[in-house]
Amino acid sequence: MKTIKDLKNYVKYHTRIVVKDLVDIKYATGSELMLINDMKVKKNKLSKRIYKEYRTLLNNENLPLISGNYGSTGRLKISENKINYVSGQDARMELHYCLEDYLRKHTINLLEKDFFKVTK
Repeated sequence: MKTIKDLKNYVKYHTRIVVKDLVDIKYATGSELMLINDMKVKKNKLSKRIYKEYRTLLNNENLPLISGNYGSTGRLKISENKINYVSGQDARMELHYCLEDYLRKHTINLLEKDFFKVTK
């Protein structure tokens, strides 16, 4: 069964911005590099906001994931043993929004599960 740790690792791996994958460094213009840097800054701000807001859930790495489709278009699909994301136009940002949607929908359920596990 997949856990919140698996989801964090999936998001981290699939949202990395590697400059050499986007442009040829030898021929890149200053404006292209500035746009890439702006993308990185936006993604990092969004990521920090989500991780700060949902810190208690994300720090508990053994929480099992709840199956379903997440995000405004349902692009993040979580099943019992698989996490899959169908990328759109800006996958790096969209995947963070899907993570936030998952956490928002299940905050109470996940905390209750963890609370009852601790109190038993």
